[in-house]
Amino acid sequence: MSSPNLGIALLAESQSGKYVTMNNAIDALDGAITDVFVQAMADADQTPSTANAMAHAVIQCTGALTADRHLILPNTKKLYVVHNLTTGSHNVIAKTSSASATVTVAAAAIQHVYCYGANNFYAIA
Repeated sequence: MSSPNLGIALLAESQSGKYVTMNNAIDALDGAITDVFVQAMADADQTPSTANAMAHAVIQCTGALTADRHLILPNTKKLYVVHNLTTGSHNVIAKTSSASATVTVAAAAIQHVYCYGANNFYAIA
């Protein structure tokens, strides 16, 4: 069994090795609120793995863009910081695969975004 949003393993009542599970859970939580993942945009829309998206708080988008590109993230409740480090003066647009609301991150900008878990992203000012 795991946590509903971040997928962090939970302790089982009859489990042996609870310290290992608890330490792994703390490490996973620590990463989910502090770690940085670099997503190479490769001048195309990109979908990082669910594991990478959920295990990191900050997503740095890199690469040379010739048009605005989508960063397609899991449809799970989560707060992200998206840092658009791409070149070419184009936007990175955070969304889910069936987004009804998106967040545009301008070139060289850093934006807090929240996925509500209902195919919606919201900018946090």
